Amino acid sequence: MQMSASLAQKIARIQDNLGTVQKGSTNPFFNSKYIEINELLRLLKPLAKEENLLISNPLDHVGDISAVGTLVVDLDSGENFYSKCALPS
Repeated sequence: MQMSASLAQKIARIQDNLGTVQKGSTNPFFNSKYIEINELLRLLKPLAKEENLLISNPLDHVGDISAVGTLVVDLDSGENFYSKCALPS
């Protein structure tokens, strides 16, 4: 599914306003830093609200594999964009 120019522009403005996020959590298994999802949502939700976008992360499947989806809905036009990513087992 292709994203409309209008929705892409709203997301681009959110990215510009978000800037660089700080990776404040540590994954001891891979010795790496990451941003925890609730922290990311805390930063994103006010920016999405300014653009009148709804962001949701429903659970989904890719075949028999669990996945997490990302749904972005433009509350002005009703159009949406959805993608999903399989989770490691």
